[in-house]
Amino acid sequence: MIASTAYLYPGARTNGLFENWKAFAEGEIYCNIGWGGSQKYFNQPNSPIRDDLVFGPTPGGVANGAVQPAPYFNWGWNYTVARQTTVPELAYLFCCYAVSPDASAVAIREPDGFFDPFLDNHYDDPAIIRAYGRPFLDVHRSSMENCIPDFYVSGHDFYIDVLRENLQRALRGSMSAKTALDVAALEWRQITLQSGNAGLAEQWAGLLAKYPAAVRQLGR
Repeated sequence: MIASTAYLYPGARTNGLFENWKAFAEGEIYCNIGWGGSQKYFNQPNSPIRDDLVFGPTPGGVANGAVQPAPYFNWGWNYTVARQTTVPELAYLFCCYAVSPDASAVAIREPDGFFDPFLDNHYDDPAIIRAYGRPFLDVHRSSMENCIPDFYVSGHDFYIDVLRENLQRALRGSMSAKTALDVAALEWRQITLQSGNAGLAEQWAGLLAKYPAAVRQLGR
């Protein structure tokens, strides 16, 4: 990771989401990591890189001597029913309607929208294909079918904050890579002890069971 940062474009450390899209769309950057919303932007009719991209899943690790891809499902848009609502049944029925095949397709077709395909009918919808492009949708569908879940365990935010902080130390050169990871591991153990080993082990086992078989052993 430290070695790869030498090849990042100058704004990588400071640009936000939309600045990232704009910079990549200029066609001077080799690759980017994104999701559906970014592809809608890159696939606009006036985009300099429209029809000039190759897509693939995010990399994982090495298992059985071979590199295994590990698409990562880290979050999604959700409809929820507020506890304070006076009409919970109506709210629930709207949630059901919004994620139904026909209604959800209307939202996903929007070129400037942020909802991405998640049902079988979305991937064959002509308007959705125009918005994303067929090559992207093929990789997206495969990635959705073979993705690993996010690290949703008790104390998730604490674990990620510790990892992020120590990675930044290594990237800045204030710590060696090994020292930064050793410190992160020590702090993770402290978080685990505070949260309770047994419960976390059960949560992790549940997440790991949802990993595709080809990459499951990477998490052991």
